[in-house]
Amino acid sequence: MAQQGSDNSSSDEDNEGHAMMTATYMSYQSLMLASQGECKKTHGGTSSRRNTVNRDRVGAHNRLMNDYFVERPLYSSDIFRTRFRMRPELFKRIMNGIMQYDNYFTQTRDASGKQGFSPYVKMTAALRMLAYRYPADANDDYLKIAKTTSSDAMKYFCRAVNAVYGDEYLRRPNNADMVRLLRKAEQRGFPGMLGSVDCMHWEWKNCPTAWAGTFSGHRGHPTIILEAVASYDTWIWHSYFGPPGACNDLNVLYSSPIFNDVLEGLASNIQFTLNGREYHQGYYLADGIYPRWSTIVQAIPDPQGRDKQLFTRMQEAYRKDVERTFGILQSRFEIIKGPCRLWHGQQIGELMKCCIILHNMIVEDNRNEEGDDFVDDPSRYNVVEEPAVLNRDPITITQYLSNRAGVRDTTRYYMLRNDLVEHVWKEYRDGNLNV
Repeated sequence: MAQQGSDNSSSDEDNEGHAMMTATYMSYQSLMLASQGECKKTHGGTSSRRNTVNRDRVGAHNRLMNDYFVERPLYSSDIFRTRFRMRPELFKRIMNGIMQYDNYFTQTRDASGKQGFSPYVKMTAALRMLAYRYPADANDDYLKIAKTTSSDAMKYFCRAVNAVYGDEYLRRPNNADMVRLLRKAEQRGFPGMLGSVDCMHWEWKNCPTAWAGTFSGHRGHPTIILEAVASYDTWIWHSYFGPPGACNDLNVLYSSPIFNDVLEGLASNIQFTLNGREYHQGYYLADGIYPRWSTIVQAIPDPQGRDKQLFTRMQEAYRKDVERTFGILQSRFEIIKGPCRLWHGQQIGELMKCCIILHNMIVEDNRNEEGDDFVDDPSRYNVVEEPAVLNRDPITITQYLSNRAGVRDTTRYYMLRNDLVEHVWKEYRDGNLNV
């Protein structure tokens, strides 16, 4: 009997121990599940602690329309032009073009059924970031558009502008453009001049550390270089963006496609007479760092004689066209005036390209509004434009090397500059300068 009681007591103790272990294990499992649930709740999905802002999108749209776009807006067209960098007519033209290209700018309803942002609001948000270097969340005050949406609006706006208007406003000069450029060049005393070339640096604040040495030059911080050719009206005819800041203007020129049309035989055949000698190729004005090529005209260092001094003064004055263009471009779009805070090179390139296209569109719009002040006979300028043949056979290596030798011909360079010195002195030695 005593042995039986001892067995029952041991069995009860085993049952109690098993029950305690089971309870402990269940408690542990409950704690683990609760912990995993909190982690998922914190790092994924919709959190109940998320602060949802009920933005008045309709009210923001109505306020924007009443301020700038109705028949009798609160602010005049001059104020619109100052704040948006363009006339209302050009704004609407660009908006209609990008709406046809990308449905992102078409107003729709979101998942909750609320009316989305209008194309006016999205384009205004993008332009404010480009023109004033606004932070993305600064548009929330007036346009009631969140930081992420504002950043997306600028990204899609740049891509749409590049796709819709890039071919037209980043084109090489056509026949009509050449006639206008040559007409102005002859009036300024430089027949055959097509513009001036120079480089600009844009600071890259968020340059990856591994690339900082490559993109840092004499300025002491990473920069990206823009090479551009600009004419008298600040139209940018050529842009080459992307070389690292450690390069100088000469390094950039050697990698630039600026003279590819000439090398490949696709450039327009320009014929003009200078000091009794015929020339069949235009040229650009440049500063002293550029090489002595037949397509570039530089000032004379330490000029001796009144004729050379006059030529140097005029060359240095007209060469400032491209520097003036850089200043206007940075003032018009301040986002490229301050440090670039983007990370990816592709986005930076799209942004710069968009600013150049918008700049050229504004230049064209201003020119059409003010009218062309030149009255001349276009037939006096013999410009033969090469036809755009899609199935054109590529030039031979012999032709390419011959064209390359012609571009880099130092003898032609000095011949052209000497003829320009004689022409300028003959026409303007009495002080009759028409800048």
